[in-house]
Amino acid sequence: MVEGLKIEGFSVVLMLYLEFLSSNQRRISMSYSLICSQGRVGDKTNNTIRGAMLTAKALEKHLNVKAKVVGTPSPAKNDNWEECLPEASKTLGLLQRETRNSLLSNSKVLLASNTCSASLATLPIVVGKYPDVMVLWVDAHGDFNTPDTSESGYLGGMVLGAVCGQWNSGYGAGLKPSQVALIGVHDIDGEE
Repeated sequence: MVEGLKIEGFSVVLMLYLEFLSSNQRRISMSYSLICSQGRVGDKTNNTIRGAMLTAKALEKHLNVKAKVVGTPSPAKNDNWEECLPEASKTLGLLQRETRNSLLSNSKVLLASNTCSASLATLPIVVGKYPDVMVLWVDAHGDFNTPDTSESGYLGGMVLGAVCGQWNSGYGAGLKPSQVALIGVHDIDGEE
C-alpha cells in the first residue's frame, strides 16, 4: 500500500494495477504519459488534490515516468456547477491539451485526477481518437446527471451526462452510454 494514500475504491484498483505491473514488468513495454491534475475542478475537500499527487507519485515510481502536473491547487468549495465550471476552465483546458498531446505521441495516457470533473475535458479527447473505446467508470455514483436533473448541482455528478451529449459542458462529447460500464455504483439519482 502506498503510504498516505487512502482513497476508497480507487486505491484498491490502483494497487491491483501496480501489483500486476510489478509481476509483469519484463513482459510490458509501453510508453506512458502520466498527467496529474492539481487544479480545482469541483473538489469539495482538500484531500482530493493531495490524493491525485500521491497517486501520481506512486505511478511515477512503478512505471519509471515523470508526471506532467497540470493546474494550481486552490481551496475546496461546496459550489454548484454554474460557479465551478467557469472556475475550472483553465485546468480543464490544460488537461484537454495534455491528453491530446499524449495521444498524438501514441502514449498510453494515465490520469491521476482529483475529481471526476477532470473527465469532462479528457474523455472527449480519448473518444475522438478511439471512437469505440469502452469506459470503466469506478464510482459510488452514476455521474449521469445534467444541470436539469441534478439534485445537488455538483459538477462531478454530471460528467458522464456531458460526455454522452446529454448537456453541453463546453468540452465536447461523443461517448455513447452503451460504451460505459459502471462499477461500484450504489447511489443513483432517479433521473439518471
